[in-house]
Amino acid sequence: MNKETRAILLVADISGYTKFMKYHTVSISHAKQIIVRLLKAMINASGYPLKIAELEGDAVFFYTSFQEKDFEEKASQVKSQIIRLFMLFIKKSMS
Repeated sequence: MNKETRAILLVADISGYTKFMKYHTVSISHAKQIIVRLLKAMINASGYPLKIAELEGDAVFFYTSFQEKDFEEKASQVKSQIIRLFMLFIKKSMS
């Protein structure tokens, strides 16, 4: 029996998080609210086949498992998610 598991891993990380938090030290609670809003937006925008493994500071760790025969389809679905998450992040960070 083969116990090997195949997975695609995705870490959606907020670039510039540390700089952003340092720059907004006077209004740190507002800065934290912005980060939480961005993370929630990414989580809410994610969907099949991605699952959330963990939240870590300024990042969401997603994964999806697959069988070898399904790799191309899963990889394509994850690529679409990456583009959607990135576009959502830009939209939310500008508002």
